[in-house]
Parts: sequence; structure tokens; C-alpha cells
Amino acid sequence: TAGCQDDGGALMLRKMILKTDSEEITLPVTPKSYFVRTEMTVQTVDVYTLGPYSVPVYDARSSFTLNCLLPSSNRSYCVQYTEQPALLAWLQRQITGKTRMRFIVSGTAVNIPVYLTGMEYGEQDGTNDLYATLTLQPYATLAAPVVQVAAVPDTAAKRETAPQQTAQTTYTVKDGDNLW
Repeated sequence: TAGCQDDGGALMLRKMILKTDSEEITLPVTPKSYFVRTEMTVQTVDVYTLGPYSVPVYDARSSFTLNCLLPSSNRSYCVQYTEQPALLAWLQRQITGKTRMRFIVSGTAVNIPVYLTGMEYGEQDGTNDLYATLTLQPYATLAAPVVQVAAVPDTAAKRETAPQQTAQTTYTVKDGDNLW
């Protein structure tokens, strides 16, 4: 089991949490391992007379999987037990609801915004325990850049306009007049 030391030196089990804005689920059994990949995409541009130039474009957000055990009953090695049907229903709702969530690993810097994009599970040994593979896809929140508007100088605000004709003339229509 994965663990970490608390300030008193006691071994604590690491928790793996999937958290939405309103709910969270702690995986009942801490997976024996997890791997998070971070990388950047670089585009090479050929600049006239200077040659190739590498430009960092964006960070590549690769999906990753989490292999976990969903026990059929509360066991001594469970970090926090949630009944299988409730846990499976919750996970399925996150997939079908396209819910934004966070993948958090206690005691580490792992706190990643993700979508749960896939789930595969089944039995292996006749114990009614389920072995599941969860596919998580990191996402980035899009935000429009803030644009500073320059102040308008007073001279532009005081720009003179052409004088408008204020005098009104009248014309009396006579027999035989037309618009032409």
C-alpha cells in the first residue's frame, strides 16, 4: 500500500480523490502506483534567412489511466469504503454528465483538473471484487486575455464638429408642383 509519513512519524495511507464542485469520492483501495505525464509541444518554424526556430506552442495534456480495486465489501485495507453499485453509478454519472473534476493524491502536489472519459471494469478472481481502469483526460480552462484600453486624450474629446444648419425655411406648395 502507498503511504506517507505524517508529522508524528506515523504511516498514513495515501488517498486518491475524484472531486467535483459538489461531491467527492475517495477510491476505496489506494492503487499500488500512478503516473502523471507532463510535456510540452514545440513547433519548428523556418524563419527566412535565420533558419529553423523552435517555438513552445502549448503543454500537451495526455490522458492517463488509473488501475484500481473496487472491493465488494468493506475490508481492513480500505481507505474509505463506498459500496460498489453507488461508486459505479457515481463514476458513470461523471462520464455521461461530462463533469469537470479534480484528481487529487493526498500528501503530494497532484491536483489536476480532469474529465473522467472512460471506465472499464470486471471481475478476475470470483470474489465479487471489481478491477477497474479509469481514463482521465486533463483539461485547461480557457480564458480571454485582459486588454487594457488606453485613455482618450482630452483634445480628441473636444473635437469640433461642423456647424449644423439651424435656420428653417418654409415653402408653400403651389398647384402644379411635384417632387421633381
